[in-house]
Amino acid sequence: GIADINGATVDIAGKIIGCEAKDVFFRMRGTQNTFILQETGSITNCTPDTALIYLNGGKPDVTIAGTISDIKNAPVLFMSNNGSRKAGSVVLTKSGVIKNIGGYGMRLEDPSIVTIEGTIENCSSYAIQYYPKGDQSKLTIKSTATIENNNRGNAQVRAQNSLPATDLQEHMVIASEALKGNKTIDLRAFDVILDDNVDIK
Repeated sequence: GIADINGATVDIAGKIIGCEAKDVFFRMRGTQNTFILQETGSITNCTPDTALIYLNGGKPDVTIAGTISDIKNAPVLFMSNNGSRKAGSVVLTKSGVIKNIGGYGMRLEDPSIVTIEGTIENCSSYAIQYYPKGDQSKLTIKSTATIENNNRGNAQVRAQNSLPATDLQEHMVIASEALKGNKTIDLRAFDVILDDNVDIK
């Protein structure tokens, strides 16, 4: 990989192009970890193993304001619940773009607060897999977001786990206008299709 973030900060403002690794590119572990892709930053045409950015423990602070595109055979973000801590933060800002991904865009398992304001498009699988394994997690997809052309025309967002949905866990707030095309949300027991101008909470 490129960086083993053990309680440290990675802040990228430039370009990473055409890299391959037999591991994750950025592994976050330790007490608290920070990953920032600035608006001027980009990661393109890369082939990681397991994930581009992987949480392996600790409390994450992830901000993606730049562009991640053309990632082969692996998701962009895998937030595992392995040794995780509560009150983490993951933000895809309005300028943030995740596109052309050979896999899903994000898999969210840890108890972080996740906010999607930007674009996730052209993932071969789900744009977002929300599988919380600890309480105090929350996923918010705002009206400024664009979730489009993911999962080969099927549902673009999936939420599934054995935890009951409450205000503290497995809690989603999704603005329907953010989902372009297929507005189905895959749930554990059944699916929900969002009508225009009808949000889900």
